[in-house]
Amino acid sequence: DYMGQTSQGIYASLAENRSFHGFLSAIKLQKPFALVDRPVVMDKLQWAHIESTPGFMRAREFFLTGNKAAAHQEWFFTLKRIPEEEVLHAAHLASKWDNHLLAIQTMSAAQYYDDLSLRFPIKFEAFIDKAASETGVDKRFIISIIRQESAF
Repeated sequence: DYMGQTSQGIYASLAENRSFHGFLSAIKLQKPFALVDRPVVMDKLQWAHIESTPGFMRAREFFLTGNKAAAHQEWFFTLKRIPEEEVLHAAHLASKWDNHLLAIQTMSAAQYYDDLSLRFPIKFEAFIDKAASETGVDKRFIISIIRQESAF
C-alpha cells in the first residue's frame, strides 16, 4: 500500500493513459494500451470558413508554386492570428492538402494530442507492406521510423 492505494490500483489508474508509464502499466497488467483517440469533428461551415481564411489561401498558393518557405511563414503567421479553436481546424486543412508535417506541427501548436489520425497518418501503406514482407521487419516498426524521421 502507498497512500491508501495498492500497486495494482496505481498500475490500473496509470494504464488508462496514453503515455510511457500508462503503456508500461498496461504491459504489467497484461491489458491493451489506452490510445485515447478524440478526433476533431468539423461541419461544412467550419470547413468553408477555414478554407477561405486569406492567410491560408495565400499559404496554399505558395505551396502550389513550390515556395515552401513562404508557405510555412504565411501559415504560422496566420495561425497566430486566428481564434484558438480554429487552430485545430487548420490542422485538418493541412491534412486535406496532404501536408502531414504541417498538420502535425499545427496540432502541436494547439497542444492537442488526441486526434490520432492527424498526428499519426498512415500513408503509403502498400509500400510499407511490401517493405515489411521483403525485409521481415515489423510493419509497425517501419511506420514508427517514417513518423519519427519525416512525419510522413
